[in-house]
Amino acid sequence: DNDQFQTEQRTSLGVSWGGNGWGINVSGVHNYDLDESASSMDWNEAYATTDLMGYATVSVGRQAHEYGGGQLIGANDWGNAPQTRDGGLFSIDNDMMDLDLGLYRDNDGTADSLGVAAETTSNFFINASKSDGDWSVNLTYISNSNEDNAMGLDFGYAMMGGDLDLAVSYNTGTVGTTDMDYMSIGGTYNVNDGEVLKNSIQLQ
Repeated sequence: DNDQFQTEQRTSLGVSWGGNGWGINVSGVHNYDLDESASSMDWNEAYATTDLMGYATVSVGRQAHEYGGGQLIGANDWGNAPQTRDGGLFSIDNDMMDLDLGLYRDNDGTADSLGVAAETTSNFFINASKSDGDWSVNLTYISNSNEDNAMGLDFGYAMMGGDLDLAVSYNTGTVGTTDMDYMSIGGTYNVNDGEVLKNSIQLQ
C-alpha cells in the first residue's frame, strides 16, 4: 500500500578469553524485524582452541568457517541464519600451505516424539590454501557418511597494484544420484578508497 516501513536489523556480539596457547570464543546474534516486531536470538559460535607445540591448533565446539569464495563452506555473515558447524577443526599453518581438517556431525531433520534425532550424519572436510604475492588458491573437499561429496577450487589474482581483483571459482558435488556443477568468474575494481564498483559474470 506504499505506506509500509520495514527493515531487518541484525546485531552480533562476541567475547573471547585466552592465555598462552589457549582460547575460548563465544558469540550470539539477534535479529529484529521493525515492521512486524519479530525478534529472535541465537547462539552463533561457542568453541575452545588450543595450540599444539607451536605447529598446529585444535578447535572444538560450534564454529563458523569461511573457505575460498564461501560457496561450499561459508559463514553466511549477511543472512539472518549464520551457518555454523558442531565439531572439531585441526589446522596446520606453514610456509608450504595452510591445511585445515574438520570433522562434525549433524542430524537429518527427523526426530521421535521426544525430539531426539533419529539418526546423525558424520561429515568431514579438508581445505588447503596458499597465497603468495598477488595470487591465491584454495581447494575444499567435503564428504559424509551418506556418500554425498563436493569439491571446490578458487583462484584469485590482484592486478594494477591491488585495484583490480580477479576471481575464478569452480564447484562440483554429488547428492544421491544428482551431480551438480557451478562456475563463477568475477572481477572487482576499486574506484577509490571507500567506493567499490563490482562487475561479475557467472556461468552455471
